[in-house]
Amino acid sequence: MAEILIFLDDREAWSAPRDELARSFLAAVAPDGPAPTPAPVSGASDLRDVGWTYPGAVGEVEVWLARGGWGVSVDGSTREALRVALWFRGLVPDDVAVRLTDDGYSFDRELAPGEVLDDLERWYEDEVGELF
Repeated sequence: MAEILIFLDDREAWSAPRDELARSFLAAVAPDGPAPTPAPVSGASDLRDVGWTYPGAVGEVEVWLARGGWGVSVDGSTREALRVALWFRGLVPDDVAVRLTDDGYSFDRELAPGEVLDDLERWYEDEVGELF
């Protein structure tokens, strides 16, 4: 499994309250399915402020929201991570740059406002590797 990181190019450019981010995430990820299981609120890390696990198509997915909303980390299937990336991009104002990378920084890409999953998956397969 890969850890995908989605983050603001400028951490100070936008923020959102934890509760607002959590409600939006839960509504987007599991509107009709089982609710993700909350992970303990760590409070000890800016990157891992509040998180969840949920079953993905190829195994468990773990998602963490950064304190203040400046980023998201997704550990699990790349398809699920790209889906979460587009959810996050949709929350952030269009004039704020959002970046996508992995834990090894083997790629770095800006997510455009209004980008769609098919195009992002196609880019990933062409530039990074096989989706899983």
